[in-house]
Amino acid sequence: MRLEIVDQKRLPKTSFIDGAALYANPIKLIIKFFLKRNELCINLLDVRSGNILDIGCGNGILLPTLSKVNGMIIGLDIHESLPSVKTYLNKNNFKNISLIQADTHSLPFKRSTFNSILLISTFDHLHKPRLALNELNRTIIPKGTVIFGFHVNNIGYYVIRIIFNFIYIISSFLVFHNFKEVLSHFLFKSDWRHLYSDSLLTQWISERLSIEEKKYLRVIYPVFVAIKSISNKKD
Repeated sequence: MRLEIVDQKRLPKTSFIDGAALYANPIKLIIKFFLKRNELCINLLDVRSGNILDIGCGNGILLPTLSKVNGMIIGLDIHESLPSVKTYLNKNNFKNISLIQADTHSLPFKRSTFNSILLISTFDHLHKPRLALNELNRTIIPKGTVIFGFHVNNIGYYVIRIIFNFIYIISSFLVFHNFKEVLSHFLFKSDWRHLYSDSLLTQWISERLSIEEKKYLRVIYPVFVAIKSISNKKD
């Protein structure tokens, strides 16, 4: 599947935690980097039909791409800005997408509901990833696909993060774009930290799902990994 590039400036304004402002940043390098992470994950999703759940859908940037699949498409997030995301989708004639506000640790779906589930830049922010894995395994069909995307712990990632944080703060200040919100989250960032290392997350995934493929986004060093995993449960 190929990522459909939408007009990032028209995407709804949600929480900074969702990364919504990153796609409208005046520095094109930042936009390109975060779009590349999405593309890496979407390329692992090779489906034309079936029910798909996008966990941590944020401002809905992936939903136009997923809407091409023949099936039920659901965007799920815990933030309270989903009505603005729904308005954006309706204005752009994406009628086949439902949005649900819920916690990943307790998904409001029946067993074996989804053919595919995506967690892009979400899994490493969860407080209880192993509990969330139980929910993913419950709601995915046997042999269903779960796509994960999260950062990689190494010196390259931390150097890139420092550079991007610096560029982002300066650019936000220059254009007065969400500067107060950005600064507050950098100073008091307890709710958006990467809570676990990529190696530990990968280990936990492999305990519940079969890892089929990995792809890395590299900036000299690998800084982001996309993982395609398959459910090995039996119904």
